[in-house]
Amino acid sequence: MEYSLTSGGKRIRPVLLLSAGGAVGGDEKEMLPFACAVEYIHTYSLIH
Repeated sequence: MEYSLTSGGKRIRPVLLLSAGGAVGGDEKEMLPFACAVEYIHTYSLIH
């Protein structure tokens, strides 16, 4: 499981979330936990 979380990859989902949030004036520090959650959910779906 550690490998799947720490290996390289595009990580496009969190980048899109942060970009979209920035486009509407969101604070990156407030959005970061949500961006991480999106990536964790995706990783879980691959492992499970």
